[in-house]
Order: sequence, then C-alpha cells, then structure tokens
Amino acid sequence: LSLAAFVGALAATFAIYAAGNLRRGGMSEATLLLAGVAMSFLFGSLNMIIQFTGGYIDTFRMMRWSMGGIQAVGFAPVFATLPALAVIFAVAFITAPELNLFVCGEDIAASRGVSVVKLRRLLFFTVSIVIGINVATCGPIGFVGLLGPHICRKFVGTDHRKLAVASLLFGGAFLVLCDTAARMLWAPAEVPVGVLTSCIGSIFFLWLLVRAKRNF
Repeated sequence: LSLAAFVGALAATFAIYAAGNLRRGGMSEATLLLAGVAMSFLFGSLNMIIQFTGGYIDTFRMMRWSMGGIQAVGFAPVFATLPALAVIFAVAFITAPELNLFVCGEDIAASRGVSVVKLRRLLFFTVSIVIGINVATCGPIGFVGLLGPHICRKFVGTDHRKLAVASLLFGGAFLVLCDTAARMLWAPAEVPVGVLTSCIGSIFFLWLLVRAKRNF
C-alpha cells in the first residue's frame, strides 16, 4: 500500500506539472492550481471506483488509511522518512536567499538574478516527492505543513532558514498534540488524527480569509 501510494504521488506530480505547462506562457500559480484541482478530482474518482469494486475489508482499510494516522509500531517508519527530511532541509537552506527574495515578488527576485522558473521547478518536485514519501508512510494528514509556516512567520520573520527550523518544531508539536487529543476524544476508540488536523486547519484558514478581507 505504501509503495503504491508513493508511485501514485509521483504520477500525480508529473501529471500536474505537465498539465500546468500546457499554457503558452508556461507554468504559473493559476495554471498550477487549476491543474492540481483537476487531478485531485480525477484521482479521487479513480479511488472511489476502486473502493466500490473492492471487498469490504479492503475498502475499510483504504478509507481508514485515507484519514491519516501515526499508529506506527517501532521506529522503522520514522527512520524511513529521515532521508526525505534531510533532503527538504538541505534544499530549504540552500535556496533560502532566493526564497527570501521570492517573497518580495517574482519580478524583484528575477531582477536580483534569481531564476524563477528553475527555482519553482526545483521546489515543486522536491516538495511533491517528500510529501509523497510522508503520505505513503502515514496517510494524508492535512494542513500541518500549511499551519506551521503561517504561524511561525509571525514569530521568526520571513527568513526561510529560521522559518524551516521553526516550522519543523511547530509541526511536530502540533501533530503530537492533535494525536493525543484524537486518542482521548472518544476513548477507547481513536479518531484518525488527519480528521482532527483538517478540522483545525480549515477553521484557521477560514479565519485568515475573513481577516484578510477586513484588512483590505
């Protein structure tokens, strides 16, 4: 199951990248977003077809895995994800100066010598592969990687070297707290931690949208 999830993640990554580059002007945020939404619906439909044609036990296992969880027995799954963590940290620290300029806008970054297309491509594939490895290990646990940088940026600023370390620590602590709460809410039954993080993350981003609208 984990290997199939990783292969599917790679297939989705290349499909989104190819679809995002069909536009004459090349890949942009809008085309990448639309391609991601389209591929999400496509793979979601394929997933439902597999669940519909599968047996009850296999379907339940697929549904349970799709909710995300860190019920790992032993440290083998943790050690398996360490290379991915090392790669993403290396990329974050190497590209930190370019990312700091990228925050100011693509035009400013390009005027300072940053290759915007190459940087976007490097980050896209690196982050996608690392996320694929993590999802293959513990299932999709949403919003942890989005909550961390948004909150930590308020405390450590926009320097991506500091932000990477702070986001790692915050994400780990947040996931542990959510997993603890998920184990206690309906004890002895356990709520999948991905359900809890998605609820918290969606509320947080709705609040961000409301606040941004008021500030505007």
